[in-house]
Amino acid sequence: MKLQKGTVTRHGIDKTSRRVLETILRCYPDSIEINELSKMIGVRSKTLKSSITRLRKLNIPINILHIDEVETRIKASLKEPIYWITNAKISADALLTQINEIELNKNKTINKKKLILQRMYEEYINELNNL
Repeated sequence: MKLQKGTVTRHGIDKTSRRVLETILRCYPDSIEINELSKMIGVRSKTLKSSITRLRKLNIPINILHIDEVETRIKASLKEPIYWITNAKISADALLTQINEIELNKNKTINKKKLILQRMYEEYINELNNL
């Protein structure tokens, strides 16, 4: 199975939203005018604004700068990468809880896989906690 880099780094959001986040983070600390950004990533302004609205609803940290009635700029937030780490930890905690609820049985192969998976998630969560 081939994984796309964008999907792995920012899973759970659509392709346009990933491209928005990737582009504005590359331009940081500068901001980008909305129309310029839409040209850079090859989408219509309306599509871009919808993606930005979705990102805001998901509480993904981005900065919207209203310069005047005509010009709106978008700027990356360095808190955005931290958002993904925090979400990964929440998800891993929930999955570990579910894994811990699986009872061991007479099938040694399944029991071994469960214990390996449990250990992997515990180590992963410990690493995320260290961040």
